[in-house]
Amino acid sequence: MGEKAAKSIFCKVWKGLVLVSSCVVLASCVSADMKPESQLEKDREIVAEQHIIPPRPILDRPAEPELTGDSRTDAVAVAQHFVTFYPYMLKTGDTSYWEKHSAPECEFCQKVLAASKARNETGAWIDGEMRIIDQVNGIVDEEKDKYEIQFLIERTHVVEYGESDERENDRQYHVVISLEKNNSWSVKQFQIGNPSGFKGKIG
Repeated sequence: MGEKAAKSIFCKVWKGLVLVSSCVVLASCVSADMKPESQLEKDREIVAEQHIIPPRPILDRPAEPELTGDSRTDAVAVAQHFVTFYPYMLKTGDTSYWEKHSAPECEFCQKVLAASKARNETGAWIDGEMRIIDQVNGIVDEEKDKYEIQFLIERTHVVEYGESDERENDRQYHVVISLEKNNSWSVKQFQIGNPSGFKGKIG
């Protein structure tokens, strides 16, 4: 074999080695820096599995108000307890008082109950406190035992424990509860708005 032919074969072999080594390098780069979608999904699942939801607190159930038979007094008592029971329900998952007094047509009530039951299935819960700053008691139709109670409330230290820990800023709300008595008291409407809507009076 001549020198020229030998050089030609050497060049071809060298080029082949360069191509092979380049492919190996590129393949290693892809595998190191770019994970397939399935692997990314598995990584996300592992992170979710590693997040531990803290256990719910063990709390005494707030005592229900003793109803006197006086419609005005009882309407206020039920509305107040309905509001103050809310943070206890979110912490413990006990929806009994809301189920007892939520009318089917109260959209907010039913959404809260559905969300609470869904959290109960996963172990998620919501921490936080609530206090009534002020309230106004209104009569819609006393002969039909229809009343409207307005509250200015404040929610603080709210943290939702679920797939992640989500904290909310402390906020005030204007809450309006419309309720009436048939055989028992039921909340027909639960409205939440900005605190500026609370005027400290009816109308």
